[in-house]
Amino acid sequence: MYINYNMDQLILPMDLETMIPEHHVSRTIHQQVEAIPETDIQSWQTAEGRPSYHPKMMLKVIPYAYSQGVTSGRKIASMTQENIPMMWLAGQQTPSYRTINRARISPHFDILLKNMFVSFHTFALKQQLISGEKMYVDGTKIEANANKYSFVWRKSSERFHANLQEKISALYEEMKQQVALDIEKDEKEDFSIAQLEQLDQVLSETIEALDASLCEADTVHQKTVKQEKRMWSKQQKQLQRDYLPRLQKYHMHFQQFGDRNSFSKTDVDATFMRMKEDHMRNGQLKAGYNVQIATENQFTLHCAIYQRPTDTRCLLPFLSSYKKQLGGLPNYIVADAGYGGEENYKYILEETDSLPVMPYTMYRKEQKRSYKKNVMHRDHWEYRAADDFFICPNQRKVNFQRYAYRTDRYGYVRDFKVYECEDCSDCPLRTQCTTAKSGKNRKIFYNPVWEELKHRARQSLTSETTATIYRQRKIDVEPVFGHVKALLGFTRFRLRGLPKVATEANLYFMANNMRKLARLACLYGKNTYPKSSFRFWIGIFLSQRTFCLGLLFFAYTKICYRL
Repeated sequence: MYINYNMDQLILPMDLETMIPEHHVSRTIHQQVEAIPETDIQSWQTAEGRPSYHPKMMLKVIPYAYSQGVTSGRKIASMTQENIPMMWLAGQQTPSYRTINRARISPHFDILLKNMFVSFHTFALKQQLISGEKMYVDGTKIEANANKYSFVWRKSSERFHANLQEKISALYEEMKQQVALDIEKDEKEDFSIAQLEQLDQVLSETIEALDASLCEADTVHQKTVKQEKRMWSKQQKQLQRDYLPRLQKYHMHFQQFGDRNSFSKTDVDATFMRMKEDHMRNGQLKAGYNVQIATENQFTLHCAIYQRPTDTRCLLPFLSSYKKQLGGLPNYIVADAGYGGEENYKYILEETDSLPVMPYTMYRKEQKRSYKKNVMHRDHWEYRAADDFFICPNQRKVNFQRYAYRTDRYGYVRDFKVYECEDCSDCPLRTQCTTAKSGKNRKIFYNPVWEELKHRARQSLTSETTATIYRQRKIDVEPVFGHVKALLGFTRFRLRGLPKVATEANLYFMANNMRKLARLACLYGKNTYPKSSFRFWIGIFLSQRTFCLGLLFFAYTKICYRL
């Protein structure tokens, strides 16, 4: 006996929703999009032209495709005709791949996606999935959609530009001696494009004058006039075909650089960075972006893209964008040592009500036994505050000399107190203590502000409450990057340009949020989520299907112990 099989028979019910599992990720996306205020949706509406697809439909279809690891516009369009959850989300409408591609690079779509993050943040707080008291910040570098050999370096452009200016100056001096020039130029200033165009105009007038004089000159002087004309024609040709295009190109390069040292000719917003995925093991730089996220309980609350390779310079603009989008900062800002700089500590402590829970670069090294036993380090010297001097290991005074300051390339000023030993000439510990040249004493540059900030950082990392929060960092924000890379295939951008890249990254991380939320709903029932941290992390662990016997055994013993 077989089950009845007849393709020509109409089967009820005809509603696609009944064919979708109760806790499917498509239902989660539908609920989150419907929670966005209608006023935000209506702001995208226009009365001109042909009626467009509803923004809610696009905001459901595209994140769902990303949650399934599908990012191609043509494949997403095919899913709207072949995939049942996608057909339900699209309302059985079939937008073309061009419509889908235009929608996801639209600035209106980016605004709606950010509103979806705000709505999700409110939902997570209401369901107690996050506490809202802390945020875990981390970054990763994602390769751009650009040729890895399309690099342009600032130093090379500056060197080539200087060589070009020398050639233009030589031409200018030669013309100045033989032709009347009305161009005003300071010797220290570089030639501009407008000045080069004026030189071209002067050369054209000079050649026209020589043509006129050639007709009036006798046979003896014609040869001299022709030679002079050929010389100026050659100079003009070089000016038009070489000097002027190169100067325009270098000016465009300097505009693209901004405060960067490189960019890609394929994607001018991408900066060359050293990636973790170095298969050739030669430290090759690739065009990419620095992706910064803030998470809590492995849910991505905010995402931003930066062109700077280092995380230190990304924290302050990231906190500003987080505060602008979500309305404020949590009580604790948790990050790794890559963010622990003086400017970052100072900003968080003075400009916000948050507490930075992040080590500085030397914190881990300071905990080692070898560092604590190193008597040559200034931290282990005796300091007498009354007279403001240190006592070195050879019992000699290191007296205060002067105040100094240093300004980094970004304009941040650091103040120092300079100390110098009274005499290091005959010290038996000199070779171990300093690398100063013979006849010079050891100097110490002491930054009081930085030392105070490091002291407060050590206190926050050793306090019981904040130390527990910091230990949670590596199992909170790090797995999110692993999930979007391994499960969703987010290892390289498909779009070009900073705004489009930011939208693409937001799509990946929102899709990851929806997958986690759907899996938790499947484990604990609709609108019922774990309130205890232990049950939550077991649910997160199971939601990714990365079963590990060791961790399962640990969970089993933990449950048995509680029972």
